[in-house]
Amino acid sequence: MLHTVITPDRSQVMFGYENYTEVLETSGTLNFDTAMLRAIGRTVPLDEIMIFCRRDDADAPSVVLSFGNAAGSESRAEAYRSRYHRYDPLNRLLDEQVSTGLVAVRVRAEDIAHSDYRRMCYSEPKFAEKMSIAQRTSGGWVVLSLYRNRNSGTFSDEEQFHIVQMAEILLPIIALHCRQSQIRQRNKPLSITDLEMRLKSAFPSLSGRERNVCARTLAGVTAEGIALDLGIKQSSVFTYRRRAYERLNICTAHQMSAMLLS
Repeated sequence: MLHTVITPDRSQVMFGYENYTEVLETSGTLNFDTAMLRAIGRTVPLDEIMIFCRRDDADAPSVVLSFGNAAGSESRAEAYRSRYHRYDPLNRLLDEQVSTGLVAVRVRAEDIAHSDYRRMCYSEPKFAEKMSIAQRTSGGWVVLSLYRNRNSGTFSDEEQFHIVQMAEILLPIIALHCRQSQIRQRNKPLSITDLEMRLKSAFPSLSGRERNVCARTLAGVTAEGIALDLGIKQSSVFTYRRRAYERLNICTAHQMSAMLLS
């Protein structure tokens, strides 16, 4: 396994303006994944890609993007996030790394000691090698991992050079995308299903129908609309809502909302 802190050589620029413009313009949007794949595909052929953010205060990384030619890329990414990241030599290296530069790591199947991780993320999809490039952020690391299968072969020295050059531009944009996505998610209105789940967790004494009515009330649905949605009488909506308020010793939906946020 090879790993090193990179000081990029800018004398040969192969990852040009047209490659990263679309990525930058779609940062923080749902089109970011497609733009990222197009940009990387113009630079180097690959069989699978995974991008994740690794915060210092989090137990597990968060996956930003996972896509591949072989089936199961999303399930592999979730398995890596939830179980196998701790066995990746890359993460052990990042735990020891204090540099603010780029860290490039090549990890082959034989470098993986953990048998289940090696089987699921290398042997079964027939990956021969992964090249990961990580950059330090204010609160952790952002990591771009590219996979090659046995037919594609390992990354050549020239390809490694271009990947690092590309990553120097893309990783700060990926970090920006992560921050923008987190803000968008926090500002996203809760769905009725989300509200029902929160009510169930916060107020387990409420019945299922009371949760149904209260969730729709919090979402701004009128009593008539709730009755139509749930297939009950409008008078029943008032009854279920009154019972819920009595259980919680409140009088208004505003009070319930405040209790959920507290």
